[in-house]
Amino acid sequence: MHERELHEENEYLRDKSFHGEGKESSTNNDTSKIINVIKGTKTKGERTEVIYGSEKTTKMILKVLDNTSIKWDNYTNSQGPSIGMGVNPIRKGFKDAYKRGIIIRFITEINNSNLRYCEEFMKIAELRHLDNSKGGMAVTEKEYIATANLQEAQPVAHLIYSNVMEIVEQQQEVFESLWEKAIPAEQRIREIREGYQRISTKVIDNWNEIYKNISNLAETSEEDHSG
Repeated sequence: MHERELHEENEYLRDKSFHGEGKESSTNNDTSKIINVIKGTKTKGERTEVIYGSEKTTKMILKVLDNTSIKWDNYTNSQGPSIGMGVNPIRKGFKDAYKRGIIIRFITEINNSNLRYCEEFMKIAELRHLDNSKGGMAVTEKEYIATANLQEAQPVAHLIYSNVMEIVEQQQEVFESLWEKAIPAEQRIREIREGYQRISTKVIDNWNEIYKNISNLAETSEEDHSG
């Protein structure tokens, strides 16, 4: 593997933004494990590589889909559903996997822009919503792929692939952690259609901002009571 590709690979695997809020258990020890595996502590036949070009990445995605015999766990930003259902070869790959009995679980940020793609996905997958999802990854029982950049209904420009079991198992744990945090797609779609504004939690440590927020809440409360 070329030095530039190895450097990029290390950066990708260490980038918490791949997985939204990040894997909370992504400790220095976990990072060291991945780096050691990449440096050569792999079992024969295992490999990790960076793939460039939409044609090659699409072929790899389809190959991993075809290789799985049990499950496909997918996490993406809000653009992911448009790739899964809007790029013809990938859509066909998903539907073929579903027909073979593959269990498909998909986490994404559901919004007005991707709603129609999400609803199509729900016909073949268990879909959940997670706020502020970033990047994209998929993991099966034996392989892992990931990318940092997804664009609406466009093939992936570059991809990390690994069948190193130590990496695969780690990413399975990442997905399970995100899956537990995500909410059912049906709930999120109902919120969108009813115009529900999701409540966000933010830590404020600036006293001016704290005072401003308290003042706004007080004004809103007075308006409600006066109405």
